[in-house]
Amino acid sequence: MILSDMPLYNEPGYDYVPNADLHSRRYNAKIHATTIYHAMIEWMQNVESSIWKPIVIKHFVEAAPKIMGISKRWNDEAQSLLRALPRGLQNSGNFHGALNDANHNNPYTAHHVHAAYQQVNGFISQFLKVHGRH
Repeated sequence: MILSDMPLYNEPGYDYVPNADLHSRRYNAKIHATTIYHAMIEWMQNVESSIWKPIVIKHFVEAAPKIMGISKRWNDEAQSLLRALPRGLQNSGNFHGALNDANHNNPYTAHHVHAAYQQVNGFISQFLKVHGRH
C-alpha cells in the first residue's frame, strides 16, 4: 500500500474525501513535478561539484531512457488531469496541489509537470552529450 499509484490515500484523513480521485491525481502531479526538479534536475545541474560525481553520472547515463519514459508518462497523466478539469480552473490560480493547505501557494500544477518534463528531457540530452552516450 505504501508504494501505490495513489499515495494520497496513505495520508491520514484522505481515505474518505469527496472527489478523492481528482485530489489523488493532483497530489501525484505535485509529487511528480517535485521529484523531477529535486531528484533529477538539481542533481544533473550540480554534478560537477558533487562528491558523488562518478555515481551520479553513471546513474543518469544508464537510466536516461527509463527517466525519459517515466517523465513522459507523468507528463501525459498531468495533461490528462488538466483536460479533465473544468475550463475555468485549467489556467487559474485555483489549481493547487491536492492538499488544500492553509497557504494555497502550492505551485505544482499540471503546467509545472509539463515544464519539468521538458526541462528534464533537455537536461538528459545535454547530460548525455557531455558525460555519456549521445
